[in-house]
Amino acid sequence: MKKAELSKFEIVDNKIFSQYEMRIDDHLAKIEYSNKSGKIFLIHTEIPEELAGKGIASYLAREVFKIIEDEGMTIVPMCKFIKTYIRKHPEYHGLVATGIQLH
Repeated sequence: MKKAELSKFEIVDNKIFSQYEMRIDDHLAKIEYSNKSGKIFLIHTEIPEELAGKGIASYLAREVFKIIEDEGMTIVPMCKFIKTYIRKHPEYHGLVATGIQLH
């Protein structure tokens, strides 16, 4: 899927389940989190098998980073995908909480 196609799907902060969600047709892509003291711990990224390999995880991560930045929060990446994504995209290093290593 192209970014333009993905942008038509809304990303929702489901505070009840502590996850950012994006519904695509009958599928739910999500990033689970924990919010503590102004930091968002991104715990797990999950993309349904049917949607794998279409750039959805990367798109979801970028959009979630925008939400977190707009809220003035910082990220503590716990999820392997999120850590790797941030390592590869230095433009997001400034969102990572002070003292957190990306290795």
